[in-house]
Amino acid sequence: MRTTRIYCRPSCRPPKRPKLENREWYPSATAAQDAGFRACKLCRPDGIAPVERERLMVNALTRNALEFSSVAEMAAAGLVSESKLYKLFRLHRGVTPLEVLNRKRVEAACKSLEGSDASVSRIALEVGFQSLSAFNANFRRFMGVAPLEYRRHRMLLEAA
Repeated sequence: MRTTRIYCRPSCRPPKRPKLENREWYPSATAAQDAGFRACKLCRPDGIAPVERERLMVNALTRNALEFSSVAEMAAAGLVSESKLYKLFRLHRGVTPLEVLNRKRVEAACKSLEGSDASVSRIALEVGFQSLSAFNANFRRFMGVAPLEYRRHRMLLEAA
């Protein structure tokens, strides 16, 4: 915008729309900066696009899901509300953050079931489930068998 010497993303919605005669178009942020314009503080055209920033956050939270004991903790780490986190996960992953959290816990439980003789209830608590019934339900949902059946099957495969 010529009058304020601020450049924005085309998708930016400033509080007051500038007149058409005050709008000027540049091919890149660098070209606008070279012409003496500064970046809009609302849409941050000089940084990462908001959608890309959201995608990076969802990927980071997915990678480190086992570090969180709840979806609320994940949301706090991502500096968003729980409802926003659910929306972002559905948009970028097609699943909810709780599903990601439970899947990662079940994957960790599989490794523990294969590599130790610890009880199923102990493994369930170690990977972050609050109850054995929640662990069993999620394990069956993601793996298709109960945890003890999974352990027995793995032991048979190793013995063969």
